[in-house]
Amino acid sequence: MRGLPPASDLVKWSDRRNELFARVGRVPVKILRLNIETGRANLWRTLTPIDPAGVGNVFEIALTPHGQSYCYSYVRNLSAVFVVDGLK
Repeated sequence: MRGLPPASDLVKWSDRRNELFARVGRVPVKILRLNIETGRANLWRTLTPIDPAGVGNVFEIALTPHGQSYCYSYVRNLSAVFVVDGLK
């Protein structure tokens, strides 16, 4: 679709009928508002957890049709590394 960057995915149609929301990237995720008549895409929001450590992707982005409210989910994978010295 004209104006939509490569590797972007449709999130939701806007209530304006000639616009849609699309996502680009994993973390952070850029949400674009694309006018399908003009092909013009504007950055609407950048979504990233407050602490992105261990977050590999943002899932399940939900928007209201007018774009006033949104929510998203993510999975955090943390691990610990232990170094032991002196074992024979």
